[in-house]
Parts: sequence; C-alpha cells; structure tokens
Amino acid sequence: MPNVVKMNSKAHVMSCGFTSSSGGSIKEGMAVGINASGEACLATILATGKVPAVGVSLKSDTKGVFGTTVSYSFVEYANTLVKLQSGDWSWTPGGTVYLLSGNNFSQTAPTAANQMVQKIGHAIDATNIQVNIGTPMALGSGGIVSGI
Repeated sequence: MPNVVKMNSKAHVMSCGFTSSSGGSIKEGMAVGINASGEACLATILATGKVPAVGVSLKSDTKGVFGTTVSYSFVEYANTLVKLQSGDWSWTPGGTVYLLSGNNFSQTAPTAANQMVQKIGHAIDATNIQVNIGTPMALGSGGIVSGI
C-alpha cells in the first residue's frame, strides 16, 4: 500500500465515522468513499455497491480491522493536495491514475460495462501520485454513459 508522504497545509482534511458494517480494513493511502449509511468504507468501481472515492485515507484506522471490540471510530481523508508514494509503482510521469477494483490504482482506465471510471490523480514521477479525486463516470456497453 502507498504511504502519504506529503500533505500541503491547505489540504482539506475531512473525517467520517465507520462501524464494523462498513466492511474491510482502511489502510493509509487507500481510496475511501462514503456508503449509503454515511460511513467511511473502501471505494469500489464494481457494478454491485459502487462507492465512488471521496479521498484517500491519511492513516490506517485505529483498530486495524473492522469489527473489533470498539465498534465506532473515525477515518481522516483528503481529496486534494496530498501525495502518495510507493516503491512498488512504476508510473509514466504526467499520466492520469485511476481507481480499479480491489482498491488498486492504474494508469489504464477501467473499460468493463457496469463499472465506473474515476481519476485518483496523476503521476508526478515513477513512484508518486499527486491526489486530485475526479468525478466518477458510469460505464455502459458503449463506453461512458453518465456522471454518477
């Protein structure tokens, strides 16, 4: 997973509660969304239960995994002015970075019908992404059909 390596002092930091029903574990640098219950959860582009990204988490949740003895906590996230870094990446500088299924990132946009395309940011070099969350666009059998 990527690390949040730089946050501009003007970054708008937000927080949202989550409970064990949110599912999954939120780690630093993951794309997060807000589900229909108003809880933070992992963003997803899948046809079932689409949850667009609203930002990237600034740190791992305090419980490590959902469903521990304390059932409610907060996740801090930001949608701009944050840089993510991972030595495992090999981006083309200047290229757009998209959210993929499984909360992965790619410079190739999703193309499957009933998914969505959402920009996470752009590569500033081979191992860094400047976060700038874009508007999600729904995909149909003929390509982009609408904004979500």
